[in-house]
Amino acid sequence: MRIRLTRVLLVGLCLAALGGGGAVCAAEGFGLAALREKVGPCTCLVTAQNALGLPLGYATGFLIGKGRFVATDLATLAQPGVVRAVLRFDDGVEEVAWEFGLADPVLGVAVIRREENALERSGLHLSPQPVNPEEGRPVAAVGWQWGDRMQVGRGQLRDGLSARELAEVSGTAAPIRDVKFLGFNSPVLEGTAGAPVVDGAGDVVGMLLPVKASPQDVTVVVPAAALREALLSAKPELKCFPDLPEPLWPVQVQQVAGKPIHPGLVGRSVRACKTRLRCPRCNGSGQVSEKRFSHWERVGGMRRAVYKMVPVTCPTCQGETAVWKDAHYASLATIGEQGTQLVYGPGVEAQTRAAVRGQVAEFLGGLSKVGERFRRQFDAAGAAAVAKAEDELPVGLVLYAQVRETVDGPDGRYTLLAPHWSSVLFVVRHETFGPTSDEIVHVPDATWRYGKWLVLAGRAEKKLALPGRELIYFRPAAWASGPHLGDAPSRPPNPQPLPPLYSLPTRAKKETPRPGTEPKPPKTVTVTKPPEPGKETTKPPEKKPEKKSEGDGEPDFFGL
Repeated sequence: MRIRLTRVLLVGLCLAALGGGGAVCAAEGFGLAALREKVGPCTCLVTAQNALGLPLGYATGFLIGKGRFVATDLATLAQPGVVRAVLRFDDGVEEVAWEFGLADPVLGVAVIRREENALERSGLHLSPQPVNPEEGRPVAAVGWQWGDRMQVGRGQLRDGLSARELAEVSGTAAPIRDVKFLGFNSPVLEGTAGAPVVDGAGDVVGMLLPVKASPQDVTVVVPAAALREALLSAKPELKCFPDLPEPLWPVQVQQVAGKPIHPGLVGRSVRACKTRLRCPRCNGSGQVSEKRFSHWERVGGMRRAVYKMVPVTCPTCQGETAVWKDAHYASLATIGEQGTQLVYGPGVEAQTRAAVRGQVAEFLGGLSKVGERFRRQFDAAGAAAVAKAEDELPVGLVLYAQVRETVDGPDGRYTLLAPHWSSVLFVVRHETFGPTSDEIVHVPDATWRYGKWLVLAGRAEKKLALPGRELIYFRPAAWASGPHLGDAPSRPPNPQPLPPLYSLPTRAKKETPRPGTEPKPPKTVTVTKPPEPGKETTKPPEKKPEKKSEGDGEPDFFGL
């Protein structure tokens, strides 16, 4: 079985490099709508997931050759914890891939293999001719922008950086093998790592690769000729995603779906929410002035009453400075959604992230100090939003939650959170906090001790149906210490770890036996029946070995 798969992989990669029969035909003109109709069905959204099915990154991929392989961004799949990739095509069909056949760190490309039972689809043709950027050749990129929807952007190829020049501006070590990348002058398709760049005929001339560099980020185009050469020289071997090599280039990985939020938008949402929550009668002071009798005075022989303005507790907010209305929770949810998009989105400087996160955390700190009446109303609205969120994920939330136990997961540590007045548990992935990156959020601090109450803003993203428990994956954008709303249950002495929902394919776990330890084939004993008297012994006709048809296994790849 392993030998057959190896042969399949070799032939498949070669066909992918040479271009299969499913390549799109030449398009008349260069209409983007016609080009999208031809190239779109061959392009897919690649979602990298861990063993719990949690999304860790989004990229664009495109079918090559006979459609059995998908070329995409290496950095998205090479993240720690990635075990599988979900491929979503333009027609809404989704399928799962577990293995790759080629990974080139210099090109930043990974070629993943579709499953045998996947729906048959055509691939794109890789142009074998080097592109001359001085020709001003019109091209277009087709990709799933921001991991959200498919877009087509027109542009022109231009002269790009060499691999050594790219290493210099990106602060990485120069590779031994030098490659000449191309440039692409269209800003329309930001956030489309792995998107194919095609000409008017629909042939692939390159692949987009956004690289973090100084003084500004740069998007290069991996030439199709270089990808084709790598495919033809690839060693035929299927491996699982955890075996992917470390990417050479610091590519901007799209961690959450959706366009990154402008930092100023989050600040405006916080200020607008403060204004809505502020009591309109006392303007947030908790007190109003009331006219009250002071004393009598005699003026010109007449007595008149003297009044003065006395500060009293505001009857509208009862001194709590804020007034709650049910419509206010939508504003809070917007802060949770926008904050998550900003904190985990690509292309935002670390200082900007920290500043906005601090602004949101300060606002959350105010929610922990509100009066009893406002707190009960906000708490009830948060519990209702959590109950509603179970059927509307993903959704932004702001709520009170209690820290529970920290447990081991299949790819690291996780902390459980118990929202107030809710039976559901949230789970937060520690790797989300970016222990090796200064661009994500700060790691859980002392406020994340067992039993501590927090007020959090973030986004609930996905249900996890684990044996014996129902969890919701939550991405926190910011948090602050919350009011004490009750004691935590006794801490479990041995917290139950989170079991993986998905495991690697069985055939990928098989180890190659060491030389000399291969099992010997059993001896075949042939019993010959003696001939009957008077009958001649005739030699049975030699049975010719059956010829394997091109339909065995993967029909796309046999027959070379």
